[in-house]
Amino acid sequence: MILRIDHLAVSSNNFSDDIKFWEDLGYTLEFIENNLKNLENKKNFLTSYQENHDLALLTNPENFSIELLNHGIINENKSQIMFPVFQNLTEDLIRDQNKLINFINFKLREIIFNQYKIFGYILKEEINQVIKFNKLMIKVKNLQESIKFWNHLGFKTQSKESEHVVLKYQSILSPAEYFLFLYHFDSPSKESYYLNDKGFNCIALISNSAENEKDLLDCNNIFTTKIMQLEVNRVIYNIFFANGPSNEIVEIIAPLQK
Repeated sequence: MILRIDHLAVSSNNFSDDIKFWEDLGYTLEFIENNLKNLENKKNFLTSYQENHDLALLTNPENFSIELLNHGIINENKSQIMFPVFQNLTEDLIRDQNKLINFINFKLREIIFNQYKIFGYILKEEINQVIKFNKLMIKVKNLQESIKFWNHLGFKTQSKESEHVVLKYQSILSPAEYFLFLYHFDSPSKESYYLNDKGFNCIALISNSAENEKDLLDCNNIFTTKIMQLEVNRVIYNIFFANGPSNEIVEIIAPLQK
């Protein structure tokens, strides 16, 4: 079963600047690994595969952890499918503000923020001024199929309208809550997304069994890769990737028991 959300993957070719950006948001750098082995089961999800890559993990209690990944090449002009939703983001981090989106019972303001120069969303809360990042918007083509996909991964439907849905995940190991906002959009063609796309491109989930998780997804006709092993920060993991109905990428990670 899925035990918790591990991190959001973010493309980076400048760890120094990007680490500072997340540290300014209250994050702590846990570790950096350079020239780490790149798993072959990622080849379908990279436009340019290299044998090694760099990785940095940053954490902030009750917020999404961030994994910076340098795969060598970033698709600078690639359209995004995953967008951060921040609460109480300070004005000095916002470069531009655009249209409002009415999302069920609140409003999201579309923004471009800091050096990332990618779209995100901001949700204002005046009661608590602490920056909060436990929400993510995902644009999907087939809302019903995407709901089923995320339900398989432990997310529960909280509210639903014709064009958007709120899903909630809460680990059995922690009181922290995380939310996905699925937002329907029409696209003239089937779009592919990659792990070296600019910005946020993958959600990683921790499971107690990669094999059981893969079997569940396979039985529901969801594309999965083979399971491979990787050692990160002195821990060995079984890892595979799944591709959702709107081509969203999910990484399933299961630490091996010693």
